[in-house]
Amino acid sequence: MKYPRQAALHLMVAACFAVLPVQAASQSANDPLSVVSEQDFLNAISLLRPPLDVKKTDDGFDLTLPNGLEANAQLQNCEDRATSSNCRTLSIIVNLLKPEGKSREELLELVNQLNRRDIHGRSFLNNGDQIITRWTFFATGHESSRGLATKLVNWDAFVRGAAALLYGQQRRD
Repeated sequence: MKYPRQAALHLMVAACFAVLPVQAASQSANDPLSVVSEQDFLNAISLLRPPLDVKKTDDGFDLTLPNGLEANAQLQNCEDRATSSNCRTLSIIVNLLKPEGKSREELLELVNQLNRRDIHGRSFLNNGDQIITRWTFFATGHESSRGLATKLVNWDAFVRGAAALLYGQQRRD
């Protein structure tokens, strides 16, 4: 097969569809999301394999991938920010440490490579030469819970690929 990674990713997405829990009696996994809730996010993120370590914080959710990378997920554009209710946006930020021995110019080229790979998020280089990726899901009423789960599977694959590109292997520290 020409693209074995893509085939494996598609199989994983299909498996996620088969086990996605129903949100509530009146909403199925196929119903469009006009808002995204903490439960929508937790249901979708729980489908990633291997699983992520997810901890609720005052600032959203801290996520730790099996390769040691850390991320922060936040529900944004909420009617009530204090309770994170009726939110229209889910944003996940990953801070990738500077790979040893890379110049700023080399890091900028890596950022450009990452941005060409993912249309749903953006990577940029901060003043400390740290690469930051930000992925955003907008609940517009055109995407279902399954769509959110699929996008999170794609995000997970992208972040793991970014770590492999930057560090030459899966990061574990």
